[in-house]
Amino acid sequence: MLSVVYVDDSATGLNNGTSWANAYTSLQAALAVAAAPQEIRVGQGTYRPTATSDPRASFALRSGVAVLGGYAGFGAPDPEARNTALYASSCPTFI
Repeated sequence: MLSVVYVDDSATGLNNGTSWANAYTSLQAALAVAAAPQEIRVGQGTYRPTATSDPRASFALRSGVAVLGGYAGFGAPDPEARNTALYASSCPTFI
């Protein structure tokens, strides 16, 4: 089991979460397979639980799984650079 799972909405690889190049492009997909004690690193971007505008849609977090945003992510000179102000990762609600 991977200890770190990667998510980046601009990743172009295998989208299996194994690296920034192969990151899941959906936070929902990463959460569906994550298990304690994993960490999910989320690259800059906007992530929604569904493609619809259903206001009841939400992410289901798992006990023991850390979700950390603010990474530069795929395509950056240092994808592991983390700055939540510079590389914002957001999960807006639908209103």
